[in-house]
Amino acid sequence: MHCIHRNFADPAFKLISIAGCSAVMLSHSIGFAQTSELVVPAGPEAIQQQQPAFLVRAEVNHASHSYADGDAMSLEVVSEIDAFLYVLYQQADGTVFQIFPNSAQPENRVRGKQPVRIPAEDDPFRWKIGPPFGKEQVIVVAAKQPIVELANPALRKERFNPVSKDLVEEVASKLNEAEPNQWAEYRLELTTVPRSVPAPTAGGKRYGVFFGVSQYEFGSESGLDIKYCDRDAQKLAQTFGDVGKLDAAQVFLNEAATRGNLERAVTQWLPAVSQPGDTVFVFFSGHGTQIPDDNGDETDQLDEVLLPHDFWTLNLLGSLVKKLEQGQLDEKLKPRVLAAVNLVQRAGSPQKAAEWLSRATGVSDDLFGHWLQRLDGRQVVVILDACMSGGFAHG
Repeated sequence: MHCIHRNFADPAFKLISIAGCSAVMLSHSIGFAQTSELVVPAGPEAIQQQQPAFLVRAEVNHASHSYADGDAMSLEVVSEIDAFLYVLYQQADGTVFQIFPNSAQPENRVRGKQPVRIPAEDDPFRWKIGPPFGKEQVIVVAAKQPIVELANPALRKERFNPVSKDLVEEVASKLNEAEPNQWAEYRLELTTVPRSVPAPTAGGKRYGVFFGVSQYEFGSESGLDIKYCDRDAQKLAQTFGDVGKLDAAQVFLNEAATRGNLERAVTQWLPAVSQPGDTVFVFFSGHGTQIPDDNGDETDQLDEVLLPHDFWTLNLLGSLVKKLEQGQLDEKLKPRVLAAVNLVQRAGSPQKAAEWLSRATGVSDDLFGHWLQRLDGRQVVVILDACMSGGFAHG
């Protein structure tokens, strides 16, 4: 079955699912996933949801995400569920403003799937671009409960309400301490230039990331090892490079195809090398599975999960714990094992423990969709060669 579907995460998103077992040729980050290569965020970048239970997204009126001095800018935001909506804008000089709610739009309780335009469509106010110029960003937060730190009336007194660096850090800290199913975030990167400087041209390049997992971490113990997936990824990357004329690509096979590398490739490398208008390809070949849905957005009550190289099952964790107790566990593994044990102990039941462990070491459909949001404005083509991959088309 081949499935092409437009996803809530990005209107330019396409997914090609190769259903069935991937042996046929053609998952709150808890600290034990191997993500040391990820950049540690600061300032507004620290407002990042690592395990979203719902999505929120935004679009600006320039598909190129570029604006010249004097251009009028507007923003349309949609939350997947009923939520309290907050929109921050970071200028090129680092100054941060709250632009929603504001003096003209003080009510920030929004309905799910109902677009909110800033400024409102019937508002005569026009948001005009001016100095300072450079790289800027819009940060959108949707929360099930009001964010107390942003409830100060002074933050909706004007159209643009300054938010101090300390307050931004406080908001980031409180959000990251909250339960992950309570909020979601989204960000847009923009470029502003003086009128005399030509705006960046729309992209037309192609980039790809290719993941193939045939050999899993402790594959002999977990029984997850599988044939051909690494070869499929390597051959497809070669074909896309030769025939598809990719401008650049990254290939991750077996031990390199970790959860952290998948996150880095999608949320950092691809956004850095590409620009709106470009086409990006994301390919994954390996195991896929299903776990109970955690937010009620799935008609079949199941979330789909991709299994990277460092995916851990509950049985595997039991085997590692036994080695730990016998003094036979590699010292480098102890922090990850202890973090995983802490997670499953808090779960309360074997079923919930297995689910939480899958979310922490795998890549759920909700999380994957959230990562893809960092590629806003690009034409995104995702090809999944894994069991249950068709479920990634729903959302």
